[in-house]
Amino acid sequence: MLSLIWNNPSVLLAAVPPTSSWFLLACAAGAVLLLLVLIARVRLHPAIALVIGAMALGVAAGMPLKQIPVSFSLGVGNLMGHIAIVQVQVIRGAVVCFEHC
Repeated sequence: MLSLIWNNPSVLLAAVPPTSSWFLLACAAGAVLLLLVLIARVRLHPAIALVIGAMALGVAAGMPLKQIPVSFSLGVGNLMGHIAIVQVQVIRGAVVCFEHC
């Protein structure tokens, strides 16, 4: 149902092999460390570093290579959709305040 609303292909979580939760926690910590190194030491743009970190985390966690970009685009797309909704509401509030204040 959600894929029909957003018009995006869904990611099948059943294709991901089961791994230990400690291993996944270590992968997430490694991805955060990678982000810090890429941004602070390499001086890479944070958006590019985030893409590289997300791809590295997907590979390290054992996701199939075909599903990593799909999962990333779904996550970023959902986030940007929510940000856009908030921005529209802020603009509406500013217009109403400008008219009545």
